[in-house]
Amino acid sequence: MITMHEFDTIEKIYTSLLNIGGRLPERVYIRLSKLNGNPDFVKFAIESMVKGTPLEKIKLEFIEVKPKIRCPTCGYEGEIEAPAHARFIRCPLCNDTVDIIDGKEIEILVRE
Repeated sequence: MITMHEFDTIEKIYTSLLNIGGRLPERVYIRLSKLNGNPDFVKFAIESMVKGTPLEKIKLEFIEVKPKIRCPTCGYEGEIEAPAHARFIRCPLCNDTVDIIDGKEIEILVRE
């Protein structure tokens, strides 16, 4: 089942690809985590959307990253396995709510 969160992620990536401008790059790296939605579904949707367009010539490399957290209570910091669409993530040590310090955003890196 697709969620609004995944629609938002897909739209951001597709819009970024459309706005590259100039000569299309050979390769684009898309870095995202499960916090951005189901990475397999996002990849499938983007590849389907660019099919039959000039963007189809770009080699899309999807890099799935694990979210990195910091716990303000016990000080734990590290990567975690997060379920797709997690709104609140708990510390694996003290079970308190944590701050997400990496893996929340989508990064698009263009390589010529």
